[in-house]
Amino acid sequence: MPLVGPLDAGPQPSLWICAAMGSRGLSFSVLCAELLAARIGAETLPVEANLAAALDALRG
Repeated sequence: MPLVGPLDAGPQPSLWICAAMGSRGLSFSVLCAELLAARIGAETLPVEANLAAALDALRG
């Protein structure tokens, strides 16, 4: 699964990542870029919350 989001959990993260798409990079890249832009801009997410959580860079 791709990693999308901030790499630190602070109030104003300074380092963001959109990586690990593997062989499905052309398919995932547009969705992940939209998700990343929405998270950076504090906008409404373009996907369901559970999918956004599954793609979160800090998922545990």
